[in-house]
Amino acid sequence: MRFMKYVFALAILMICAALLVSCGDDAGERIVDSADILSEADESAVKKAISGAGNSNFYVVTCDSAVDGFFDGRDFLDERGMDREDDVVIFVIDVNGGYPTFSACVYGRADERMADGGLDRALREAGKSSDLASGAVAFIEKVNEEIATPWLMIIGIALLAGVAVGGAVCGIAVARYKMKLRPTNYPLEHYTSSELTDRQDIFINSRISVTTVSNDRK
Repeated sequence: MRFMKYVFALAILMICAALLVSCGDDAGERIVDSADILSEADESAVKKAISGAGNSNFYVVTCDSAVDGFFDGRDFLDERGMDREDDVVIFVIDVNGGYPTFSACVYGRADERMADGGLDRALREAGKSSDLASGAVAFIEKVNEEIATPWLMIIGIALLAGVAVGGAVCGIAVARYKMKLRPTNYPLEHYTSSELTDRQDIFINSRISVTTVSNDRK
């Protein structure tokens, strides 16, 4: 029972740590509206989506490749003191001279955990939206779903492992206890030249009656 308590405590600590990490950064710093196309209402909706996405560090960037050239995710990371090992997802809205397009850059743990085709599915989900901010929100929610931590599976595996380890420990303890109850037959003939020639039977609280019947006929 004590071991199971430790397993539950560890699972709770893992969940709390994940929640703290997800709430650590200011969502307002995750929006870089270089093309100046997002309204205050748009930014508010995007901030809310970023704050609710706890699986990675999301950024939303707007640009105009027709003026400034194509967006480079590596330069974006370098400017902020990050690298490609950091857990970062960048959603890019390129107005492209009046013809907006969506693209994305995924790095670190998010890239490792993204299933095949997951990024394409998220971009298609964004393309179904009626406006740019809704597209960003849809993308963030879909990516967050694609790379979500399977907490139920982790907790279930931890519980099963705890039960298995606890059962093994109990089995070893029972086996050792049974071994102590077994009689020990010491092989005297292998370790000594002595020969036992005397034997006594001692009976406690017993009475032996011996009757002799004679077969001699007179």
